[in-house]
Amino acid sequence: MKTIAGIDRQAYRLARDYLPSLGISGVTETLVEKYLNPVAAGSASCTMPALYERLLLSAQNANMKAGVIGGSIGGVDKLAAVLEDFDSAAVISKYGGDCEAMLDEIVATLKPRGQIRRTPRSIWPRYCQTISSGAAFFDQFDSAQDFFQWADFFDRDDRARASLAMLLSREIAGFGFALSCDFLKEIGYVNFPKPDVHLRDIFKALRLCDDQADDYQLFKAIIRLANNANVSPYHADKVFWLVGSGYFYRDENIGSEGRIGSKKQDFIEFKPPGSFSPVVDMVGGGPFCLEPGQWTDDTSMALCLADSLVACRGFDARDQMERYVRWRDEGYLSSNGICFDIGTTVSRALGRFLRTGDPFAGSVSPNAAGNGSLMRLAPAPLFFASNPEQAVQMSAESSRTTHGAATCLDACRYFGGLIVGAVQGASKEELLSSQYTPVDGLWSHMPLCAEIFDIASGSFKRKEPPDIVGSGYVVKSLEAALWAFHKSSTFEAGVNLGNDADTTAAIYGQIAGAYYGLEGIPASWRERISHAGLIAELARGLYASRTDSAGRSLE
Repeated sequence: MKTIAGIDRQAYRLARDYLPSLGISGVTETLVEKYLNPVAAGSASCTMPALYERLLLSAQNANMKAGVIGGSIGGVDKLAAVLEDFDSAAVISKYGGDCEAMLDEIVATLKPRGQIRRTPRSIWPRYCQTISSGAAFFDQFDSAQDFFQWADFFDRDDRARASLAMLLSREIAGFGFALSCDFLKEIGYVNFPKPDVHLRDIFKALRLCDDQADDYQLFKAIIRLANNANVSPYHADKVFWLVGSGYFYRDENIGSEGRIGSKKQDFIEFKPPGSFSPVVDMVGGGPFCLEPGQWTDDTSMALCLADSLVACRGFDARDQMERYVRWRDEGYLSSNGICFDIGTTVSRALGRFLRTGDPFAGSVSPNAAGNGSLMRLAPAPLFFASNPEQAVQMSAESSRTTHGAATCLDACRYFGGLIVGAVQGASKEELLSSQYTPVDGLWSHMPLCAEIFDIASGSFKRKEPPDIVGSGYVVKSLEAALWAFHKSSTFEAGVNLGNDADTTAAIYGQIAGAYYGLEGIPASWRERISHAGLIAELARGLYASRTDSAGRSLE
């Protein structure tokens, strides 16, 4: 079982190697390395004006201010003309805390581009508050060395370190915890990673921090990862920030003025078809740093559903939701003992269930039509396969716990019917015929919604990538999986569509497994699958429920 420390190390290594692996002109190992070396804290060349300017440079990074502040005047350094060369005492003497007078002079002297709004919550008035309170803060110190000695007092003690950033965030207006960390990091304090939006997105997606983590909790998660990866927090911060921002700010010759665009979404998981070498074996790695044979959230939820059906000897929505919650909170039926990935729609449904007690907690909004119920579906139609009409109905019921949108319900009904037909021995041609159902006339008196009806009518046969795309939308996922099944001649041939790769493959794997059978799965894959005994036991339990069904054996 992989520990948090192991996951941290692999996540760091993947991020460290990621950008040079993309083949982007100029983005090399040497280039990335250049951004990982901080200045030394307390550098002899650092002066009080330099500290003040650096603070104002960090402050403009809040809420996209960089373009409005520095971008409109040609850089924060231009403020020297109205801030007495960043002499904090002189700024206090000149303006005395009068931010309106300060803004008047900025406008008159520097002539910022664009409209200058003067309401209290507008960017320039708030930035002037930061300038003024920053001057007052630095005026407490006799010299830069005095400031560094004070900051060192906090930095030396792991238990007190974070309080330095918290103190700065209270002393300086508009300077929150994250910006305080950015300032400290950029003046050489390598133990202060900035918990910014790029790192938040990546850490949450890879389950390196809690979904609800605030800036301080993300700060602690970055430090934990850095310690486990044996690098400084500054180093870890820069690696993930470069992936997230795609901005090589010291090298304008790279991309477009140093920008190659954010790569965090590709890094996290999604890659378009054709952008990667085809998968021909069961391999490890990926965004969640898994070992070969370990599975993601798709299979964990399917196992929870199967375990519930077998244990309860029938459909018990409450029991299913309780098992999903155990998976989320305890790593129950996870391949590595932790829940390292969970979809937004599923997460919200589980939260709703815990608040209300209603097990049918799936949102009915069309905007919540994700693929999270389709990806885990197979146990439901398999359990009820002896009664195909009931199997179709219970397929939809299994979706309602977390995904109540009509497209999700109908995707599960149609796909559940395909799975039943496959285990009953229907040919591929029959399964993929227009509007197939294992029950004659079923779609006449229980019609499918338009999007799923189009798929059932063969839309997947008329398209090719990039029109076929395995996204998080249930309609696209179902269409992509059936396209792969239509095109494949073996079980392993349908796992290379990319994008939401694990879920597309999980959906494909359900129909492919039902059709090709156990022997159709490569022996080397079966031998390496994690917890194979548990899966076999649950499969036998599902099979035993089909007391009078015809079709091929799953044993």
